[in-house]
Amino acid sequence: MKEKLHIKVDEGTGELTSVKLGTRELLKTPMHFNLMRYTDNERDLVGYRSDVLRLPNCRSHVTEFEVLENGYKIDGVLAANCMTPTLSYHLEYLTSDNELTVKVGYEIADYVKRLPRFGIEFGIDKRYSRFSHVGYGPTE
Repeated sequence: MKEKLHIKVDEGTGELTSVKLGTRELLKTPMHFNLMRYTDNERDLVGYRSDVLRLPNCRSHVTEFEVLENGYKIDGVLAANCMTPTLSYHLEYLTSDNELTVKVGYEIADYVKRLPRFGIEFGIDKRYSRFSHVGYGPTE
């Protein structure tokens, strides 16, 4: 008999905080959005990203949270405190037996000239090395 996957999500941030297979916790660190990337060839944009967009201060704010039979649907924005959102997102966490599917869509605000990155980050134990993802290009 397959163990069932159980997930927990923070209703305020939309972050995935727990993924359990039976009684085993699979997440080492909660899922969070990642907007930052610093590379030498983009150093002229560091001030724009920090001072104008305030990317280091951006946090997820949920605007709609729906509990489904097999997961969650979430709409939200990423914004620094008291600032116009940098982007809006739609997020789905769906479970099926022992499988988790995460779907993310987003729209960057018109005033944002260049967003360095938008992605999600989380940590899992090394023993869980079999997973797949879909992204744009071979290095996503």
